[in-house]
Amino acid sequence: MAKLPRIRQKIFGDAGGPGQFGQIGSEAAGSPTTTKDLETIQALSQYDNGLYAITANAAEPPRIQDINSIYLLSTAQLAYVLQAGIPEYNKDTDYHARTSMVQGPDGLVYQSVTNDNQGNEPPDSTNWDVWRSTGIVADAWDPATSYEIVGERVMRYGIQFININATGNTGADPITSPDFWYPLPDVAEILRDHATGRVRRGESIPIHDFEDARYEAFFSYGRHRFGDKLMDAYAVHLDGSTATGSLADILDSWHLADLWAPGDPRVLVDARETVDRSVGSSGGEAETIGERQNDQGQQIEGYITYHHDIGIVNRLTAEEEGALQPRLTDDLLTTVSESATTGAGIEFNSADSTVAGGSKQDGTEFRGKSVVTGVPYIIVMQPVAS
Repeated sequence: MAKLPRIRQKIFGDAGGPGQFGQIGSEAAGSPTTTKDLETIQALSQYDNGLYAITANAAEPPRIQDINSIYLLSTAQLAYVLQAGIPEYNKDTDYHARTSMVQGPDGLVYQSVTNDNQGNEPPDSTNWDVWRSTGIVADAWDPATSYEIVGERVMRYGIQFININATGNTGADPITSPDFWYPLPDVAEILRDHATGRVRRGESIPIHDFEDARYEAFFSYGRHRFGDKLMDAYAVHLDGSTATGSLADILDSWHLADLWAPGDPRVLVDARETVDRSVGSSGGEAETIGERQNDQGQQIEGYITYHHDIGIVNRLTAEEEGALQPRLTDDLLTTVSESATTGAGIEFNSADSTVAGGSKQDGTEFRGKSVVTGVPYIIVMQPVAS
C-alpha cells in the first residue's frame, strides 16, 4: 500500500441537531432517547450486542438516529486520537503492560507496567512508569518579555535555558543569543553529574570567569521533573569560598558535600588554577578525592668538589653527589705541591635558575604548557519543597 496522505479527520454529523441522533438501542427498547453525548450514545446493552439487538434480530431496519450516532461516535473518537497523539488516561479503560501509553493529569506520558490496569490514575508508580522523564518545567520563551533575573528559566524548542545576563535581555532568542542564555544539557546527564560528583571544567563565558563582574559563585542549573518528583539543580563553583546562606543549605543536602565542601562552616575546595589528577599513591601523594594539591616540582641539586691530598696522590681528584657528574680534562689534572689538602667546589640548585621559562624562583608555581578556562564546578540537585 502506498503512503496515505494526512488529511483532517472531520466528525460525521458534527453540525447536526441533537434530535437527529439517538441513544443506540433506546427506540428498540421502547424508550427512544435523542442525544449527541458520546457517553450516553453507547450506554445501553444494545450497543454492546450490536445491530441485531436494535433491529429485532434483523427483522427491522436500523433507526436513522442509531446509524447517525454510530458514525458520530466513531469519527469523534478517531478525531480525538489524531488530535491528542497519545490519549489521556481514562478510569474505565483496561491498560496492559508495555503496550498501553497515556497522558497523565500532569501532562507527562506514562506506560503501564501491569496488566488489567484499570482505575489506577497516574502517577501511580505501582502500575505506571513515566515513559518520558522530563516534563515542561519552565514557560516558553517570550520575545516580548524582559528577563531581568539571572537564573530565570525558559523553554525553547524543547531545550531548557538559564538567563545569564539580566541587562537588556529582551527579544534575545535563546538559540542564537549565547551572551544572554545558557543551554542546559540533557536531564540524565545532569542527574549523573549530581550523583557521581563529576567536576565540570568552567566554560568560556563570564558566569564562570572569576575575574569578571558577572561571575556567580553558584547559579541555577534548571528545574527538572522525574515522574512526580521535581528537582532544582545548581552549578556550584569550586573557588575556595565559604558556603553561607542558601548555598550552605544546598550543599548540606548533597551526599558528596564532605568531599568537595568539608568543614563547618563548609569551605569549597579551590580548584582554580589546577589540573585533574587521578587518585593513587604510587610515585606520589594523590590519595584523597577532592584534595587540593599545591604546586610542587622535584628540586634538583648536587655539588662537585675537586681536591688533592699530598699524602695520597699529587694531583686533583673529584667527588660528586646528586645530579652533577664531574668531567675532568687535562687542564684539571694538575700536579700540586701544597703541603695541606686544598679543594674547590661547585654547587647547583634548579630553583635558582634565571633562564626565561625555567623554574620559578619565588616557589609559587611550577607548570607545563596549559590553556586557561573558567572555574571548575559541580552539580548539586535537591527536591523542590512541596
